[in-house]
Amino acid sequence: EARHPSRNKSQRMQRWLDKVDRSVVGQSDILVSLTSTFRDYVIQEGLREVGGRGSGVGGNAGIVVIPDAFDDQTYRPLGAEARLTARRELGIDPTEFVMVYSGMTFAYRNLDKLVEAFSGFLKQHPDAKARLILAGGRPFERAEVEATAQKFGIADQVKCVGQQPPAQVNLYLNAASLLAIPDTVTDLTASPLKLFEYAAVARPVLLPDIPALKEILSAQEAVYFERGNVRAMQAAIEWVYCQPTEAETRAQAGCRAVANYTYANRARTILELV
Repeated sequence: EARHPSRNKSQRMQRWLDKVDRSVVGQSDILVSLTSTFRDYVIQEGLREVGGRGSGVGGNAGIVVIPDAFDDQTYRPLGAEARLTARRELGIDPTEFVMVYSGMTFAYRNLDKLVEAFSGFLKQHPDAKARLILAGGRPFERAEVEATAQKFGIADQVKCVGQQPPAQVNLYLNAASLLAIPDTVTDLTASPLKLFEYAAVARPVLLPDIPALKEILSAQEAVYFERGNVRAMQAAIEWVYCQPTEAETRAQAGCRAVANYTYANRARTILELV
């Protein structure tokens, strides 16, 4: 918690958060970590000691890595024909290149950089029939995205559809040509639900190059770009647009890679550990 971007940054609160971290992370009998990156960090920082409490139970220093997961009853690939049906349902042109982002909130996700990268893509490919759709976000967050799109002169190509029920989100994900994660709130513990949901529907996934994310999807299973680099993000979007066959191959590989990361399997693993 002491490293979370939304934390209260007063010195008094920082001292308290550090104490919370050392108590919860350091003194629990067993720690379930989302990523190997975070597991290594807490050992390096001395928050947990090899040979200390919980040692030998389920892993080094009592730490077990169990990544996040997805609801396989909701998020699943619909196939090429059903994808066209989804597009018709959502009012999306079947020939359009569509990039989709979904998330309950937009904070700390660098969506402004995603819009900028998409703007750069449109300038490089002026004849492209393309659209960026954002599902989710609170009203003021959607207004900020729309203002950014207006600033770059692409308001007509950016659509915010608001928060949607899961079944509808599944349609948007399946209808996409590319699913985007421009950034994550954290780095060491980055294991976002949308990463698994995106890959589960067998569509190409755009990701920032963060070690924690590569624990789930390799460079052959997703399209990575240098984190925070708008030009690199734009180049990755262009690669998917220009190399649809190769992008589809990665999408299918990503779908296979996350197949076992379901809510039920994750719960079962944690219960067995307990």
